[in-house]
Amino acid sequence: MHAYAADRSLSGRRSRRAIGALAACLAALTMVAAAPAGAAPKPASPAAEIPLPPPRPEIGSAKPNSDQPNSDKTSSDKTSSDADAVATAEIPSPPPRPPDLEKPVPLPASAEVVAEDNACRERLVALGVRFEPLPLIADGQCGAPLPLRVSALPDGIGITAPATLVCAAAEALARWTREVVAVEAVRHLETQPSRIAIGTSYQCRTQNHRPGAKLSEHAFANGVDIDVDAYEARSFAIFREFARANGMNEQGMIDHLKLIPRQVVDIVRENPTVLKDFDTFWAALSGPD
Repeated sequence: MHAYAADRSLSGRRSRRAIGALAACLAALTMVAAAPAGAAPKPASPAAEIPLPPPRPEIGSAKPNSDQPNSDKTSSDKTSSDADAVATAEIPSPPPRPPDLEKPVPLPASAEVVAEDNACRERLVALGVRFEPLPLIADGQCGAPLPLRVSALPDGIGITAPATLVCAAAEALARWTREVVAVEAVRHLETQPSRIAIGTSYQCRTQNHRPGAKLSEHAFANGVDIDVDAYEARSFAIFREFARANGMNEQGMIDHLKLIPRQVVDIVRENPTVLKDFDTFWAALSGPD
């Protein structure tokens, strides 16, 4: 009987402990249910991972978050509009490059070039060329370091207008005048030439005045043109006079002269050896007797 009473006493104590534990659980659940819905739970432990902030939006493409309060949306809209204004603002162009920097200027001649030019000028004096030195020409990409103003050629042969040339070009013109023009004039016309019609010498231009072409030798005072038009006009005048003196049609004579270059081309094409010397060429041009 004592054992039974003891068992009942132990069982009663266990039942009271179980009921107490159950009551504590119910109380805890009641407290959790009564807590505010927005209350943030405490972190499980200090070592919990801290979330990273969202990535920064690109300038000009940021959009306000609809979940943010109105004040945040207004600030975001202003920031976005400011960024768009900066992105679309016109960037001023730099000032234009000074035109002088685009054009290389001819440098003064070296000591070697000066020495060679002095020797060339001595040869011009020996040939009888009249000339005077000019200042350096610097005209953008054109120019000449040691130009000359040539006013007369060898043996008293004049020119229609002074020519601006470097010494090498002046010497070439002088030798051509003495060794070719004067010799052929005496041989075929039995007279000395009195002057040569000069077209252009120094001129800052491209070849044949074509846009985008290379610079002409005239742009470096290294070229000279003979005024063929002047000689053509003089030749036509002579043949017109010849036609009148012989009772011939003047215009017919001029038209015949204009056909001669075409006839010459045909003759040379048929027999290139006619260019061997002048006599052979003249015989071919004159035709059979």
